[in-house]
Amino acid sequence: MQTLKDVIKREDERVNLKNGAICISIVVIIVFMAFGLRGMHFAFEQSPATTPVTTVTADGEDTN
Repeated sequence: MQTLKDVIKREDERVNLKNGAICISIVVIIVFMAFGLRGMHFAFEQSPATTPVTTVTADGEDTN
């Protein structure tokens, strides 16, 4: 079996290792971004109104 030094000496093998590392890095970054966006779901929620809402019926009575 060839040693790692012999494999890395060949240009084609280095290019393949580099491309593999880039692909794995991109996948890891995408996964982290997906979980990060999923964890930030609270940032997109609408905040409740600061003033209470009063409902008035047709006869003019306050329901609250």
